[in-house]
Amino acid sequence: MSFEMLKKKLQKYLLIQWNKVKGCTVEEIDVLEKKYNIQFPLFYKEFLLNMGKHSGNFLEEYTYNYDSLLDDLHTDSKNVLLANNIDIPNNAFFFLDYSGNQFACFLNEKNNDNPCVRFYYQDNGYKYFETKSLYEFYLDTIHFYRNDVTMEELLKE
Repeated sequence: MSFEMLKKKLQKYLLIQWNKVKGCTVEEIDVLEKKYNIQFPLFYKEFLLNMGKHSGNFLEEYTYNYDSLLDDLHTDSKNVLLANNIDIPNNAFFFLDYSGNQFACFLNEKNNDNPCVRFYYQDNGYKYFETKSLYEFYLDTIHFYRNDVTMEELLKE
């Protein structure tokens, strides 16, 4: 699925105020890729280009933006899990934090523009759930905000 599809769903279900949304520049994305020695998948690059600095009323409670990534969000999230003896795939890139104890990473794979996401959370130790793609992860987040909308509805449109 394309980032444009996600934008339409954000508009429809969250009534996003696009004048309050701010993306990263291509140069800023390059800085992040060099910092972490990674090539981001296309879907994540599109997210950063469109919403990488501020996402309006979407992801308000989460730490995810450019400045946080520059301040080592990826490394800090990974270190919390490693300190709790959690095995983390080598290709995991942590891009989102909630309250310092819940973390999302995508599993970066060559030639996969929309990779799966693991969301780690605490429940008598750390556990995770996995979505098939970044797109589905963001749909799941819309569902979190709007629990009156089912995932089935979000996926079929």
